[in-house]
Amino acid sequence: FICGIYVLVSVLFFYRLPFHSHFNKLMVLITLLVAASTVLTFFIKVSVHSLAMCGWVGIMLPLIQFSPNLLVPTAVVIVLTGVVISSRLILNVHTPKETWVGCLAGLLVGYGGMIVLF
Repeated sequence: FICGIYVLVSVLFFYRLPFHSHFNKLMVLITLLVAASTVLTFFIKVSVHSLAMCGWVGIMLPLIQFSPNLLVPTAVVIVLTGVVISSRLILNVHTPKETWVGCLAGLLVGYGGMIVLF
């Protein structure tokens, strides 16, 4: 249900509302992250927190080559990602496998989406 709402909002932004094309592409990328988490949870329990945070890292990494000023914010995002994943493990909400699968999926979708869409 939530994935359908994200798809609907992305289509609305992309075709109907006069936003910048980069914003629309970012909305599509976020929708792809939500769709990836939805599909993965049918097969294996995945840490959506780690998927989202690593997706953020995957989005930030390609941007460094265009703007070196983003190196420090990207480093901060990487540290925050480590804090979020560590907290999920410390709280015993997820196993290391679940966080690794989420992290790998987020990085692949985030980084791959940036390369393809931008």
